Amino acid sequence: MATPSAAAPAPAAAAPAPSDYTGPAKFKVTTSDGKEYELEMAYMYTCQTLRAQAETSSEDAPAIPIPISSQTLDKAIQFCKFHHENPTQHSALGDNFPINHFHPFDKTFSTELSGDAELLFQCIRAADYLSETYLLDVLCRTAALMMKNKDIDTVRKIFSIPTVPEDKHKEYVAKHTFIQKY
Repeated sequence: MATPSAAAPAPAAAAPAPSDYTGPAKFKVTTSDGKEYELEMAYMYTCQTLRAQAETSSEDAPAIPIPISSQTLDKAIQFCKFHHENPTQHSALGDNFPINHFHPFDKTFSTELSGDAELLFQCIRAADYLSETYLLDVLCRTAALMMKNKDIDTVRKIFSIPTVPEDKHKEYVAKHTFIQKY
């Protein structure tokens, strides 16, 4: 588990990462809001961005800044840790399963985030940056479910999407000729 550096003593050691991982067991990052974390790579190795950075680093290397807030990184850690410790408990993915088919942990995780659209989108951006495809899939399905069967005004309200007056839109398109081609 990742813990902020100034926090209580670290918990028991995590299970090792897969044998194809060649980096250090722990990796330091600094979030966009300045918190430093020492990540257990056994949990976070599925985050391809962190994995690539860690494999070219050492345990005593300085913390690498990442464009993710501590609140968002905490969510990613929670998700990665659970799925590392419970590898068989993934939600079914793919075209053969309905969009709302979630494993119980993933359902609880997505329900927590669906109440805060801004945090959900921060987590989607973080999952994309981290290249954690399973987390990204769960989060995108959560956003899709929030939009399902909603009219456009309701979706705009849920996700705080501003409306652009028609005349401003036409003015913008007129100024940007590359848009007119489409």
